[in-house]
Amino acid sequence: MLWWEDVVEGLAKQSQETEQSDTETEKDKTEDSSKQQTETSSTPATLSQNGEVWFVNPLTLYNFVSWKSLINVEVFLTKYESVHKKFKKNENDIVPNFNQKSKDALCGIIERINLFYKKNDDFKPNIYYVSYMLATARWEATWGNDFFCALEERSGGLGKEYFNKYDPVLASTEALRKKAKDNGNIVEGDGYRYRGRGLVHLTWKNNYKKASNYLGVDFITDPDKAAELDFAVPIMIWGMMKGVFTGGKLPKYIYKNHIDYKTARKVINGSDSADSIASFANLFESILRQTSNLTEEF
Repeated sequence: MLWWEDVVEGLAKQSQETEQSDTETEKDKTEDSSKQQTETSSTPATLSQNGEVWFVNPLTLYNFVSWKSLINVEVFLTKYESVHKKFKKNENDIVPNFNQKSKDALCGIIERINLFYKKNDDFKPNIYYVSYMLATARWEATWGNDFFCALEERSGGLGKEYFNKYDPVLASTEALRKKAKDNGNIVEGDGYRYRGRGLVHLTWKNNYKKASNYLGVDFITDPDKAAELDFAVPIMIWGMMKGVFTGGKLPKYIYKNHIDYKTARKVINGSDSADSIASFANLFESILRQTSNLTEEF
C-alpha cells in the first residue's frame, strides 16, 4: 500500500509533467487539440517510473484522514480554553487561569489519545468514554494553578509519611497493612515507591506489574516512567476500560442508552467527588462533539 506522502509526491510530479505537456499542446494548436486534452485529463494517474499505476485503497485513505483528525488538537485546545473557567469543583470555586504549562500538558494528552486509538483497534474511540477519561485526568492531575500536570500523587506538605497508608509495614492499622500486602506491596518502602502516578494515579505494585505486562515496560524497576505522558495516557485508557484500578470497568457504567458519568467514578475511587467529575465529563463531551470524530457507538 502506498503511503499518502508518496501519493502526494507522485501527484505533484505528474502535475508538473501535465502542465509541461499542456504548454506544448498549446503551442501546437491543431484541429484535434481538444481531443488530445480530453485524453490527457482522463488518463489514469501513473505514479511510478516504470509506468505502473499505484492503487490507493479508498478505505485506507479514509482511515488515514479520519485517524489523523480523530480529535483536532488545535481546535480542541481553543475550545477548552474558552470554557476552562466552567470546570469548577463547586459553585464557589474560583478557577485559576489556564496557563501555558497546563496547555502544553493537555495538548500532549490529546495527541497521545489520538495515537493510542490509531494503534489499538481493540479499543473503540467512543465519545462518552473519552469524555469521562478526560474529566478524570482533569480532576486527578490538577494541583494548584496547574491542570493536567500533576502526574504524581501529592502529599500536601506531609512528606513521605503521607504514603504510609500504602505501606505493608508503616501503615497505621492492621487493615491498611493487609490491604497493602493484598495489592502487592510487601516490603517496607513499597507504599512510597508504588504511590499514585500518571493521569489517574496508578497505585500499588500489583497494578504496576499489570501495566508492565500490558505495555512491555518495566515499571517495577522504574515506577517513575508511569508518570510520563507516553505511558500515562495508554495506562489511563486501558486501565479504565479493563478495570485495572478498582475492578470496575467503564463499560459497566457507560453503555448504549445508559451514560452514567456519576457512578462511573467507581472505576477509580468509589464515589469520591463523583458529582464534580460527572459535570466535567459533560463539559468535555460538549467540547468533543465540536472538535472530534469520536463515535457514539459501543
